[in-house]
Amino acid sequence: MDHEVRTTHFPVVPLPKKLRAPVQRMSHRRPRRILSIAYDKALRETRHLLLQSGGYEVTSIGTRTHAVELCRRGDFDLVIVGTSVPQAEKVSILREIRSVCAAPVLVLRSPGESTLPDVNYDLAPGEGPAPFLAAVDEIFRGRRTRTRPD
Repeated sequence: MDHEVRTTHFPVVPLPKKLRAPVQRMSHRRPRRILSIAYDKALRETRHLLLQSGGYEVTSIGTRTHAVELCRRGDFDLVIVGTSVPQAEKVSILREIRSVCAAPVLVLRSPGESTLPDVNYDLAPGEGPAPFLAAVDEIFRGRRTRTRPD
């Protein structure tokens, strides 16, 4: 497992228009803060860049311990648990995050995984970057329906 913490250290690379989600730009509000958890470094960095290009302030982390500590100290608007986190770990991460943080949680499911209990939102595999960004935007706009367990 990789123990590094990344917070908007990557260069901003513009996405093609078809991959961009509509971003609500309000000068009187701070950017939405997202904690992204992924054990795979390449997936973590890719998701970080994608969310950053969507106008979000992103903190990316690669361990459960650091994720829970950041949740405890941070003021996040959304926590994303990625596909590289095994399902058993997702359950324990959710339990620990719920004990220290009130932010909604979006779980990105791996193929064959069922919806976990106590998840606010989930996204099935293979939906790609555009639907992922659109789902995040819908969560912040209150248009995304909360997930019900399978």
